Amino acid sequence: SFIGTPSELALVRLSADSKLPPAQRRNYSNVIDCLVQITKSEGVANLWRGATPTVLRATLLSSAQLGVTSEIKGHLSKSGWFGPN
Repeated sequence: SFIGTPSELALVRLSADSKLPPAQRRNYSNVIDCLVQITKSEGVANLWRGATPTVLRATLLSSAQLGVTSEIKGHLSKSGWFGPN
């Protein structure tokens, strides 16, 4: 999720740009142009603005999924419905 944050930012900016009044539009031509303009006007660090909550969410969801999957696998293995493994 940390790596994908700049592309998500660009997609949101591209979508929002078309809804702005013509005088306020940045007129991005594509995702690369959007990322370049953001980097020039706001700095490289702003490409990852909002990355912390995204990474925390992904970490929590992955941890929960791993724990639940492990527990279910243990219960199903003990149930005898499946062969030994």
